[in-house]
Amino acid sequence: MRFIALGIFTLFGAPLLAAEFEVNSLASTGPGTLRAAIEAVNAAASANDQYDIVFRLPGDGVAIAVTPLPAIAKRYVRLIGQPVVGAGARPRLFAVSGTPILRFTAAGEEIELANLSLESGVAPEGGCLHAADLPVTASLTFDDVTFDDCLASAANRTVRGAAIYARGNVSVLDSRFFDTGFELSGSGRAEGGAIALRAGSLYVAGTHFAGTSVFGDSASVQCGGGAIWIQSGDLTAIDSTFSLTSAFCGAGGVGGAIGHSGRNLTLRNVIVRAGTAQYGGAVWFGPTEPPAAGRIENSVFIDNRTTRDNPIFGAPGGALFVRGEAGGPSMVMRNVTFARNGSATGGGAHVADSGAAWSTLHSIIFADARPDANGMPSDSCAASANTTYPLQSSFSFATDDGCTWFPGMQQVTSQALALAYVGPAQSATVDVRLQPGSIAIDGGSPATPAQADAWSCLPADIDLKMRPSDGDGDGAARCDAGARESLANALFAHSFEG
Repeated sequence: MRFIALGIFTLFGAPLLAAEFEVNSLASTGPGTLRAAIEAVNAAASANDQYDIVFRLPGDGVAIAVTPLPAIAKRYVRLIGQPVVGAGARPRLFAVSGTPILRFTAAGEEIELANLSLESGVAPEGGCLHAADLPVTASLTFDDVTFDDCLASAANRTVRGAAIYARGNVSVLDSRFFDTGFELSGSGRAEGGAIALRAGSLYVAGTHFAGTSVFGDSASVQCGGGAIWIQSGDLTAIDSTFSLTSAFCGAGGVGGAIGHSGRNLTLRNVIVRAGTAQYGGAVWFGPTEPPAAGRIENSVFIDNRTTRDNPIFGAPGGALFVRGEAGGPSMVMRNVTFARNGSATGGGAHVADSGAAWSTLHSIIFADARPDANGMPSDSCAASANTTYPLQSSFSFATDDGCTWFPGMQQVTSQALALAYVGPAQSATVDVRLQPGSIAIDGGSPATPAQADAWSCLPADIDLKMRPSDGDGDGAARCDAGARESLANALFAHSFEG
């Protein structure tokens, strides 16, 4: 075991001493192993120092088979993958038992993982990483971390967070979740096919979720959040994608990608593709901690759907289902594209609402709702008697009359909207864009773009192209409706042809 004193911190309240423990062995026990590093950290005398466990392993993308390890019980800990010179892939930790690969106790205060891969965890809570005992004030950061094949089967219990089950202020940055999830039988609940947040806040940026799911075939199993489940607290997701995620259980599954029963929800520059659930094929937002607010901006929902296998379960909200009492949660939505989503019951193929207070809705596209389970036409939107509507929902377009409960919604034909679908339908790469001549080009808010003003467009679109552009070539730049700003017509309108 190599121990290195790295420096002294002088800021009040920060760690006093930085100490490094190197992992350079692939063995499960002995000098230089991950087990030895964790044991040395836990045995260190000071509770207030910074402890770095640094992986310097021989070879490219080498893997450590992890048998049950001690829980890490220090306030300030970082686990950092640093491949040897000439090796490109991150160190891989994979489980060979039914316990999480890594666990953190209530002593943790600032925890960070960087440049690692955690694989094949099968524990019923925190399949690959368990940090649900951290204080709600703790910070837990994942930077460039891959979670792969964290899967678990269980019966007659609650399972949470197939990859991560955590509490505290959690940040997931530039990371990836592939094929993680739960399969539950008997009775119980399955929550979070990738991440379950017990309490606190979850911030997700630049992260990709693919093939994550929660599933239960028994009529006594409920589930939620094919990728993310928020039990309590807030979720912010930006610059991230969710593809082929699902929440399907015999007693009802909510939120094919995201299920949220906490407080506030913010989605910005997010793409949700081919999500499936019985309620909210992409997102189910049913906050229980008032006052709650939802904000969805610069995002695309495509090929999501609700489904059912019996006459009881299956609801509106092929892309988004918002649930609340009269007067809440408050909802803001701007520059969002809903395309080819579907509802098994024929109502709310794109958006269904049961009690939200919509304060702002503009520059939205509701396009090409898929038929219901019986092949009948679906309405794009559905609302309950408890819904509070915005005074105006301007600069928005729908290809059917199902969204007319939003005042000012313009019903147009699919031909006039002129969307171009890119990539195979129901795939991890499907996308949608405006074609030249679309009525939505320069059809969004005419206000000067601003980050904070909910009645204007954001200054940049989902692809970070600046707004507004003169997309229709009439000499007046104006935001497009939907998540993307079209530049094609502007190029020809001010063309090289003179």
